[in-house]
Amino acid sequence: MKCSGIVLVVLLSACGVEEASERPGSSSGKADSFEGENSPVVGLDIGQWATNWRSPSGVRYGWYWDVNVWIDLAVLQGQANDVGVRYRVNDGEYAEAYTSHESDLENAWQKWGVDIVPAATMQDCYWCESEPFNLEYEVFYTDSFGQYRTLGETFTYPLETEYPEGG
Repeated sequence: MKCSGIVLVVLLSACGVEEASERPGSSSGKADSFEGENSPVVGLDIGQWATNWRSPSGVRYGWYWDVNVWIDLAVLQGQANDVGVRYRVNDGEYAEAYTSHESDLENAWQKWGVDIVPAATMQDCYWCESEPFNLEYEVFYTDSFGQYRTLGETFTYPLETEYPEGG
């Protein structure tokens, strides 16, 4: 399995949230930071993997596979609920996926994650060229006061258009 990933830090602003003593960092140490120093949601990592490689019957030189995306966030315990991702691929229909708790981190932070399965179905064939696929997404949550929050910015993550070796 070949995974490619970029690391994002998504900081969403919220009213009345005290900053924890130490904010979690990305696993690679290459996090970009955005607005909202007191945000209860921080992006950790994003990546992708391929599954379901197949050749449709009757097509000699064509292959299809699914590309799936995972997004990990750090959430300050008790400060954000209903955390999720609103996304679409290449100007398609928007969909939402909610995160779930995966593990506890230090200083009252928790790791929450979401898998978008599949994010897109890719095609490779002898006579065609792959078009670029991009996942556009934004993180949303309900703060401790019950208010819906989002950064108001859409992030773009490029999807691999070639089937990974060994996949």
